[in-house]
Amino acid sequence: MPGTLTLVRFTPSRRINEWEYKFVPSATSYPTGGEVMDFTAAAFPAGQGHAIPDYVPADTQVDFKDSLAGYIPEWVTGTTLKNGKLKLYSAAGTELANATYPAAAQADEVHFTVRLKKGISQ
Repeated sequence: MPGTLTLVRFTPSRRINEWEYKFVPSATSYPTGGEVMDFTAAAFPAGQGHAIPDYVPADTQVDFKDSLAGYIPEWVTGTTLKNGKLKLYSAAGTELANATYPAAAQADEVHFTVRLKKGISQ
């Protein structure tokens, strides 16, 4: 398994639903092009069973709250919310190589929020 994607919190509002996730890399290799994130398969916290749609609404926002041990995250939108990618870059702007995650990254986690407007379809 490439890492652990966990849903931390679901926040509904009148106009926008927000899902906050955290990703913790495992000791496996970072794949060139980014780590595939399946938001629909992430475990929900107790009492928060609000499923995220499996399509990508037109104005999906993915915002990162922090870096991963100093590596800069970037979201690459997929064709669905099951196959977008998390790419990581060094401070110099180069993507991580296809190699085992650095030890510092394995000991860290990155938090990010997915925002979807209510009533938006594919």
